[in-house]
Amino acid sequence: MSRVALVVPDEYATVAPRVRFAAGIWALAHGHEIVAPTGADHVLTYGSPLLPATPRWRPLAVPAPQPTMWDGLPLHHPQTAHGPDLLAEIFEWASSAHEAATERGDDVGRVPSADTLAVRAALSPVVPWGSRLVDALQRQLADALGIVSAPSTLGGGRRLIGASHDVDFLPTSRRDTARRLAVWAAAATTRFRAPGHAARLLTAGAARAASGRLDRGIERVARREHDRGIRATYTWLVRDEHPRDARYVAAGPAFTGRLNRIAAFGHEHAVHGSYTSLEARGRLAEEYDRLRSTVPDLCGSRQHWLRYGSTTELIGALEDAGARYDASAGFSDRIGFRTGIAHPHPLYDLDRDTVSPVIEIPTPIMDVAVADRSTTCPAWREECEAVLDAVDEHGLGGVSVLWHDPVLQGFQLPRRFADLYWELHDPDRHDWVTLAEIETAVRGRLAACGLAADTERVTPPPTHPSPVAAG
Repeated sequence: MSRVALVVPDEYATVAPRVRFAAGIWALAHGHEIVAPTGADHVLTYGSPLLPATPRWRPLAVPAPQPTMWDGLPLHHPQTAHGPDLLAEIFEWASSAHEAATERGDDVGRVPSADTLAVRAALSPVVPWGSRLVDALQRQLADALGIVSAPSTLGGGRRLIGASHDVDFLPTSRRDTARRLAVWAAAATTRFRAPGHAARLLTAGAARAASGRLDRGIERVARREHDRGIRATYTWLVRDEHPRDARYVAAGPAFTGRLNRIAAFGHEHAVHGSYTSLEARGRLAEEYDRLRSTVPDLCGSRQHWLRYGSTTELIGALEDAGARYDASAGFSDRIGFRTGIAHPHPLYDLDRDTVSPVIEIPTPIMDVAVADRSTTCPAWREECEAVLDAVDEHGLGGVSVLWHDPVLQGFQLPRRFADLYWELHDPDRHDWVTLAEIETAVRGRLAACGLAADTERVTPPPTHPSPVAAG
């Protein structure tokens, strides 16, 4: 570990928080400590020939320009006479500043994937471009000053993968279940050309629904994970005011009993922010409060449909709720790193120009996005493996893999997508753990990297596994 000081001259004071945030991402990835100059092994000055600075950064209301390529890397800012401003480039990815300036939304209200940095520039999002820029900065400093990379994994030797499941369906009535089976069967026939799967849904699936055997399906998944050494996060919807929300009731003795049985296998419970949870201030916090009545140490969430307009509105809602982590940064229609960073890191609050206390756990692999990708890309399976390879190469570990419960039970998508979840789990390569475990592991490193936010804005860490209140 190198002890490094970063000096930002007064002429760059307006961008100093962003420069320090980007430097913290580098320090986190490569095992360095950010300290005061008096205690440093190396002092870096922003704007020096070794650490060039662009004359000014664009206003946040203006989207990033199309990048130019330099040494195989995309640059969104001008180069100086001494080379690119790598800290500005790292900030561009890790902060999601470009998305904050994107005004149009897709039919769900998200920033369209076509408008994200990588996809818009026809760059493969399977490549973590932000992490590649971080590594380029490390090579530059190693060559000039001998600053040796000393990364250590979050898992004490092996990289962590966050196993997570958004619970979007539980059987509530025969009518609702029949409707769901019919929708999934139609998709199997028209989108995935799997008439055999459609037939099984309408015969064996309907029989299982009629007999009530679907009621415990998610608990059988939880048991299978436990038997394979997987600890997973299950996110639950507690509001059903929109047709795109789930229909189950997240309250009462039956629901509490289900959560208790799942938690007994070592799994975590979290919030699945409803479709309308960000449409008014305080709605997401209400959903946290509702689930906290059953799960007292609740600490994180993922947005339903990955629905948020920008990180600025998301951060405010998460902080109001007392969240410690979020796992919404992913694609709904493709595989890859939306923010270009292959490990967890704090969100950056662009409104207040400061580091947020909420940690983002990237979600580069999601079952429905993989299924979408499979309709246009024969190498979709290889892309999933490439993501895990990139995590090992560039990151500390700690990204999330997301599979929905009806997919794992073999209903929502053809069986090959359920099988893929278990095939990606390699116990000799990664430890698959809860998102709360990843958040706890990375948060312990933030102060040393200069990424710690105001401690008064951070809720206490949870215990594990989550105790569930009786009800």
